[in-house]
Amino acid sequence: MRIATAFSTQTETPAAVNECISQLESIFDTAADLLLIYPTSAMDADEIFHCLESHYPAAQLMLCTSCQGAMTEHGYHGVCGHGLVIWACHDPGGSFGCAVEPYADNAVEEAVQRVLHSAMAAAGRVGELPALVWLHGTPGQEERILSAIEQLFGRSMPVIGGSAADNDVAQKWLIGANGHLCENGVAVTLFYPSCELGFSFHSGYLPTTVTATVTQSSGRHLEQLDDAPAAELYNQLTHGVLGDELEKNGSILAATTLSPLGRYVGQVNGVAYYKLAHPEHVSEEGGLRLFAEVEEGEEVVLMQGTIESLIGRAGRVAQEAKETLDVSRHRIIGGLNIYCAGCMLTVQQQMPEVVDSINQVLQGAPFAGAFTFGEQGQFIGGEFAHGNLMIASVVFMEA
Repeated sequence: MRIATAFSTQTETPAAVNECISQLESIFDTAADLLLIYPTSAMDADEIFHCLESHYPAAQLMLCTSCQGAMTEHGYHGVCGHGLVIWACHDPGGSFGCAVEPYADNAVEEAVQRVLHSAMAAAGRVGELPALVWLHGTPGQEERILSAIEQLFGRSMPVIGGSAADNDVAQKWLIGANGHLCENGVAVTLFYPSCELGFSFHSGYLPTTVTATVTQSSGRHLEQLDDAPAAELYNQLTHGVLGDELEKNGSILAATTLSPLGRYVGQVNGVAYYKLAHPEHVSEEGGLRLFAEVEEGEEVVLMQGTIESLIGRAGRVAQEAKETLDVSRHRIIGGLNIYCAGCMLTVQQQMPEVVDSINQVLQGAPFAGAFTFGEQGQFIGGEFAHGNLMIASVVFMEA
């Protein structure tokens, strides 16, 4: 298996795609079998598919919009909201299948069933469990997607991915596969590679001793904590992090990035791990609107992060993924990364350092990373989870 990446920040989509194709052709002497495509929402996704399908007619293609840009081993690629990154692989001994399905009448579970069967068929591996489910859905139904995947496939393989994003939370995100685009649905790539892979998924945030109980909620609307309006109590617990937005009922994404709410998932060797929920808006009712669901009766923990931890954790998660492999025997081929868009926006000026932290672990092997509005993965205990402000890494190694 060989992996290559390409990138462009040209504002005209055809020029950007042609620049990427030229870069890939300088690395691959044969056509790619799989292309994972990460444009910003300012790019023309239809044109991207048209150009790439014309040039790589035999390849499987999957697309997901990424916030403000994307990254490769060469750096952060986003200029004024324009950017395109392509991750490509050639694997004569493996196979890959991409598919996308819209939600019809909110029938998420049925869409997941269809997309998984379609992707298996596209890979020519019907009835065979993949080594990896690479997942991109549109924001809003991630918990149901993961539950449906688990019902069909179980937990015997990792599910890693991120929710489609746009440049300014304007719901201009898109996902797609093999020429078909979707504004509200689910897309997957099933990996049946000839190589080995390792993975890791976690938050990198630390729990504080501050906890509260969800006493009223509805899906992703956290209405009350400890029988008090959720926004008001959260603001007290964070020593006023919401500021004037508490009264304005406005966006609080930037203010809450370093102080999300954690929910206990499990523990390893006595160390607990959590999935995070990112408060994104103060509701008119005085609650918190989140990018993940919480349930009544659930305990939430105030988590804390720092700028330094957001910069360094990409390398730490890649290292954890690498440590699941025996790298003393074979070399690292490349990697894939999911990095929360909220975290990226917080450390955008330091993104070269984030890239450096991954490069040090992968020793310069090619990788691509998208900036997403929600992250999905499998924890070390086997649990599938959707969270916010999370990071995931997949590392590919020669078999």
